[in-house]
Amino acid sequence: MRKGPLLRVALLQRGIQDHVFVLVVHHIVSDGWSLGVFWRELTALYNAFYLNLPSPLEELPIQYADFAVWQNQRLQGERLAELAVYWKKQLGGLPTLQFSRRPAAAAGAQLSRRVPGN
Repeated sequence: MRKGPLLRVALLQRGIQDHVFVLVVHHIVSDGWSLGVFWRELTALYNAFYLNLPSPLEELPIQYADFAVWQNQRLQGERLAELAVYWKKQLGGLPTLQFSRRPAAAAGAQLSRRVPGN
């Protein structure tokens, strides 16, 4: 896939109470474990919304942006220079990898789940 989108989402209405949720995710965007978390949370949120209940998901104690700020603060100046020297030493002498392009292949999986409702 040379051009996006890397993520496509659609909700198709087949009838008054019959819908199909379509999620197409490029493998570079997510993995099987993360998609499992996504489906569990989506199902929990949908069921709560359907029953007019608040979100059942716990508030996250830290957001990714918090982690990124922490890491940027931690990896500056002398510490960053130390790590650069360490990794150059560890990786020194290894051959440079040459990657060749491989033909694009269509692959994928289908997962069907029925969402409870009326």
